[in-house]
Amino acid sequence: SLARPDVLADTDFGVRKGFSLLIGSERLPTPKELSEHAERWRPYRSAACWYLWREVDGAVVPDAKAAVPAPGRPPDVEAQP
Repeated sequence: SLARPDVLADTDFGVRKGFSLLIGSERLPTPKELSEHAERWRPYRSAACWYLWREVDGAVVPDAKAAVPAPGRPPDVEAQP
């Protein structure tokens, strides 16, 4: 932990992918585009990066039954009556 609340990892793939998922874009933003948008998150850009990484971890897949769970993550189990 850097213990600094305003660090933006604008070149990090996970942050860029999380942002694209958040805004519903199929295209990754460039680091410059992300940095420009992230100005509104000051002084909490470190926390914003954390949430963008979590967005990638928990991304909703349109066809969940066709999705393969991430390594180390158990598959979702439907409730049995």
